[in-house]
Amino acid sequence: MGFTKVNKVILACSFFTLFSPMISLASDNNVLKVGVRAIFGIAEAEKQWSKTIDVLNRQIKTHRFKLEPILGFQEMRIAVESKKIDFILTNPLAYTELSKQSGITRLLTLNKKQPNGIASTEFSSAIFTRSDRDDINYLKDAKNKSIIGVHQEAFGGWRMALREFIHNDIDIHKYASKVIYTSDNTHNSVINAVLNGNADIGVVRTGIIELLAAQGKIKLTDIKVLNLQKDSLPALHSTQLYPEWPFAVMPHISSEISGKVFHSLLSIKPTSAAAISGKYFNWTAPLDYSEVYSLVDELSHQDITFVKIWNKHWIIMMLILAFASLIIFYTIYLFSINKKLTLSQKELNQHRHHLKEIVDKKTAELYIEKAAAEKANKAKSEFLSSMSHELRTPLSAILGFSQLIKLQEPKNKRISLNVDEIMSAGDYLLSLINEILDLAKIESGTIDFELEKVSCNDVLQTSLNIVAPLMESNNISFNITSPDECFVTADYKRLQQTFINLLSNAIKYNKQNGHIDIDIELEQQNQQCKLRFKDYGVGIKPEFYDKVFLPFARDKEKSELIEGTGVGLVITKNIIEHMQGEIGFNSEYGKGSEFWVTLPTAMP
Repeated sequence: MGFTKVNKVILACSFFTLFSPMISLASDNNVLKVGVRAIFGIAEAEKQWSKTIDVLNRQIKTHRFKLEPILGFQEMRIAVESKKIDFILTNPLAYTELSKQSGITRLLTLNKKQPNGIASTEFSSAIFTRSDRDDINYLKDAKNKSIIGVHQEAFGGWRMALREFIHNDIDIHKYASKVIYTSDNTHNSVINAVLNGNADIGVVRTGIIELLAAQGKIKLTDIKVLNLQKDSLPALHSTQLYPEWPFAVMPHISSEISGKVFHSLLSIKPTSAAAISGKYFNWTAPLDYSEVYSLVDELSHQDITFVKIWNKHWIIMMLILAFASLIIFYTIYLFSINKKLTLSQKELNQHRHHLKEIVDKKTAELYIEKAAAEKANKAKSEFLSSMSHELRTPLSAILGFSQLIKLQEPKNKRISLNVDEIMSAGDYLLSLINEILDLAKIESGTIDFELEKVSCNDVLQTSLNIVAPLMESNNISFNITSPDECFVTADYKRLQQTFINLLSNAIKYNKQNGHIDIDIELEQQNQQCKLRFKDYGVGIKPEFYDKVFLPFARDKEKSELIEGTGVGLVITKNIIEHMQGEIGFNSEYGKGSEFWVTLPTAMP
């Protein structure tokens, strides 16, 4: 029996009814959703981006693309975490956060059309007020004024401006009388709030003011932009430039589909319907968003302050500082005893050739003093050795906390200065401790020297590299005269330590914009190498010559102006003499000083 038309219709309807759920399921698997941040509302987002989605649907036949306008930041996060969208078009701030949390990857960067028709892949933030507000002309005028932003996480509509305030030493949350945000997360509401007098200052992304003016909704003459920037961006703006919105892809999308989307968007021309309705010029290769990551890191740590750390750990910090001070004072006391030992030995040498009865009597007295001093010196060395770890550990903690605070760039300038003072004092204290411990080890003979064949030229060059920042900060130049390469028998590390110390002194005691002459001479007749370090600074007073190589002996006039411990040259002299060398100096007060070092040349 043949099928009538009615039978065919009934059969077709039955087939469609039976298999339509399967067809629908297969269709849903081919749908790719593009989540778009709707800064002007959902209706405006659909109008702006629907033709761009049409381009994807025309050029990529294997899938169907669907526009998903998303109004708020939280909704965008939820959509990404639940994988309800496959591609994302949002502001750079939201992109950096989502890339860290969910691993989305940027494909392209928007090349947006500016109000004057020029395209730009960067944008900024405009901080503005009404033009008739004569009391508001600079960022600092925000004091005791109300300020409104799109949302506390809006990029162009708040976060860029927040960073700009911080870079101008303004904590806007304390500086302003009130910080408010729009209820609908739109830039239009910010403009209206300022023009209607509901807020004194507003923050919007670049182009919004000009766009509303072009639409006849506001007049440019009613707006005054603060901290106006003059750069490559042809729009009213108040902050540095950041890359435009990225078009990003979720991690679960294959590279094949991502590549098709990349080429489809890249093919959009400035004159196409998609570009015109989307208010952009075209799409470009993805830009570097590192500056956006820097903004996120900077703003995320702005609440960490020195005051909070001090309030939480002040007892521990005070104990550490008190303990370190006690150790330093005790160490100085022990060195004063050691100084007495040195003077006693000198006095013993002066009376050695006297009459036997007088010599024997005096020698007995001096040996008693020497024994007491040696006992104290031994106690000093043992104490310093046992306490070095306990001393450095808390000091390292202080420096570590200070460096952490400094890296976070505290918003309060006073706190930043306090941190700098703590770091400077801590570094000075650590340097003093290290030098005192080195001197104690050298004098007690507990330090080991690994003598080997060493090139003075190589050690000098390495030392110059280390002190280069100090030279640069003092604008000091140098010149090296070295006819031949000179090899000596020395400990490489300790020789470098002496060179660094002599170079540091030549820099610190030099005049501003000064010069250092360095000469390396091979004295073959004496089988030694001689190095000279000459500066053209203040020089040394003749009455201070005998104290140059004594520990803690410093010229009072210089010590008030130039940082130092007074043990560096003592350590240098001991190291040179342990390596069978000599050290000395020539100086003319007011014209500079020349320190020289001689070391035995190495055997071939």
